[in-house]
Amino acid sequence: MKYFKKLFWSLSLASILFSATAFPCGWSEPEYFYHSKSLDILYGELVKQHFVRRRSYFPGSYNSDEYDESQVTENHNLQAWGNYLKVSKEDAKAIVYERNEEKLATQPEAVKTYLGIVAKQDPLANQGDPRWLSKEEQLEQKEANAKLGKEVLGEINKQLETEKDTFLRQRYTYLLIRALHYTGQYPQVLSEYTRLAPDIQQPDKEVAIWTGLLYAGALQRTGKRAEAAYQFATLLAKTDTKKLQAQLNFSIKSDEEWNALMALCKSDDEKALMHFVRALRVDANSLAELKSVYALAPDSDWFDAMLFRELEFAQFADRVPGNEAEPWLQASRGINKDVLIDDLKAYEEAKTDEAKQKLRDRRSQYLTQLSQLLDQVKQDKKRKDLFLSDYASLYLKVLSAQPIAAADVSAFLAAYPNDPRLSYVKPLDHLAYLENLSAIDPTSEAALADNLTAVEALEKPLNQEGGDDEYNNPYKRRTQDIMTYTYAKLEPLYFNAKQPGRAYLAQQRGNISLDAIKVDEIRELIALQAKPSPNRLEQKMAADFGKAFGEIDYETNKFVLNNDPTELIARKYVYAGSLEQAKTAALEAKDKIFKTTYSPFTTGRSGNNRVKSKTMTLLEVIDTLQSLESKAKSNPSDALTQFQLGTAYYNMTWFGNSPMLTKTERSTVSWKKGETDLTKARAHYELALQHATNRELKVKTLYALAKIEKNEFYMQQEKKGTDLSKYWPHGSNDKYASAVKFAKKNGLGTNFKQIRAYEDTQYFKDVIKQCADYRYYFAR
Repeated sequence: MKYFKKLFWSLSLASILFSATAFPCGWSEPEYFYHSKSLDILYGELVKQHFVRRRSYFPGSYNSDEYDESQVTENHNLQAWGNYLKVSKEDAKAIVYERNEEKLATQPEAVKTYLGIVAKQDPLANQGDPRWLSKEEQLEQKEANAKLGKEVLGEINKQLETEKDTFLRQRYTYLLIRALHYTGQYPQVLSEYTRLAPDIQQPDKEVAIWTGLLYAGALQRTGKRAEAAYQFATLLAKTDTKKLQAQLNFSIKSDEEWNALMALCKSDDEKALMHFVRALRVDANSLAELKSVYALAPDSDWFDAMLFRELEFAQFADRVPGNEAEPWLQASRGINKDVLIDDLKAYEEAKTDEAKQKLRDRRSQYLTQLSQLLDQVKQDKKRKDLFLSDYASLYLKVLSAQPIAAADVSAFLAAYPNDPRLSYVKPLDHLAYLENLSAIDPTSEAALADNLTAVEALEKPLNQEGGDDEYNNPYKRRTQDIMTYTYAKLEPLYFNAKQPGRAYLAQQRGNISLDAIKVDEIRELIALQAKPSPNRLEQKMAADFGKAFGEIDYETNKFVLNNDPTELIARKYVYAGSLEQAKTAALEAKDKIFKTTYSPFTTGRSGNNRVKSKTMTLLEVIDTLQSLESKAKSNPSDALTQFQLGTAYYNMTWFGNSPMLTKTERSTVSWKKGETDLTKARAHYELALQHATNRELKVKTLYALAKIEKNEFYMQQEKKGTDLSKYWPHGSNDKYASAVKFAKKNGLGTNFKQIRAYEDTQYFKDVIKQCADYRYYFAR
């Protein structure tokens, strides 16, 4: 959360940096770009100048996963101050940013004086976006700024008269230009920038650029828009810390301004730079700009920088929602070959197949045009460095759903044997191998494992605040995405190889759903986990399986089991009625931790049978079931035993009191996510009803069957698409009567009808008489 707050404020400050009015130059309201990604195998190291467009709600933002401008700026400043003061970065932060009194006291008077003036002018620099203020508040702020600015400017000029230290003189000059800028004195910015040019440029290049950006903003505010755009673009190419600020404030509004800008350029490479910066806007025709750059300066570094961004533009795709048969991860990890990323909204809103096809055609045309340009680049050989162009040609085949031969990737790798970027192509090699894999065996698994090991070797710690994992480290996220994509490709191969555990894990993309997993799948994965493997693919599969049953103790860095897979096997056998196998598994379980909250063999007034009863261990449940099954087998007409068995199997479902016998996690939000197979319960209840001679037991059984009938009725209605918000009897009270009438009209009531003949029984008086469903069913 802190990251996004910093991003907001950095962009807010960028937006007001060169503005004294409500709307700053080069700024527009936040524009939708895109917010989620799928498979990502593009590493910034593939291109020399990693100026990439990534997830952002701001127009054409440079804010990439690897680039946090506010943090980069702070790191540079701390390093510079640390070197100057001859202290660590930590101490520099305490002195310069935190103004720690104890550490500040040890510094020279000149440093304390400078930092005091910095603190004094802070209100000018950290006001946020004035657009949030009313007109009256803006006027008050402007007056306060003018008063404070005059005072601060006087103190800065006084120090510049006597200060000899070049480090401090450069910093004072920056403060002077900034104070003039924030108080709207733009002509003075231009004159002072010229007068103090020697102090501005030395000794720190980045501080000179910070001052230059203020100068560019003043040019823009005084109507010199082409000169301002030239400054912003050329400084963007030089800065290590303020790319986002320079890019956001680059603004060209007409052909006349563009022509004037191009006339200022001193070389074709500078002209190419202008096209590059213009291409950063969300609404830019970036492919046309890329072609212009190639025509102007084919060997320019800007070509590769733009080509990299085009690959990102084509690669990302929003996730397609999954369903119960297709896990959401299956849809969200992969390449969406249907639409370009900026067409997503239009694609989602397209009403007809023809409209969707039009967007698909646009994507196809775009990819074809980009491929044709790359073919031209490779044939012309005007570029000395064709590494990224060759890489892009291969990757575009993947993005275009064209076959890619592993031999083609191998030939590419062989053509650049000593290139330092070679390792970052390994993910593409891995994709090509997967695309051409028709069967899985130990040899192919070993090859995939080597590929994954090479991918993991590309990871770098970023030490970001809040941890360093796949959520905030793009290198780790790429590894995760590649692994997920690998699972997607391996799923059918494992099914064909009759390896159910691996197939299930691949289908789930490494995210186990213990309620859906089957016994044979668990057993195979237990075996995988039990035998340590040097194979990285098997190690990751074992780890993914293990995550479902425990967690890492970060103090000991060891895996701690808190769910026993063997016990889960036992519970699955219980529900299947395989009681001998259930008992064997339960006895083998290391941690016999399961206990019911209620007895699954009791029935009560409510549908879930939650009445006070003795808790039971898993083994006690199994033993009781075995005893009841034995009695029922020897005497099928034992109605009471059949009733108890029916109650037990009913209570193991979502509707009963002990669903955790078969579930590992119960959703209280929707019964659709629970175990709802009532077949066994109904079969035993029907036998009980058939053989019961006692009227109390008969009506008790009829009521149990009525609950099953009702549950199944609503499950069927849900499958039909009935609007249950109108006809669900457990919703709002005002809809209850109409819901019951709806159910009666649509066939519910086979068992209710029979209950009416038993209104004289004690069970009816104690339980059924209080049932609102029953009363409403027979109401006129």
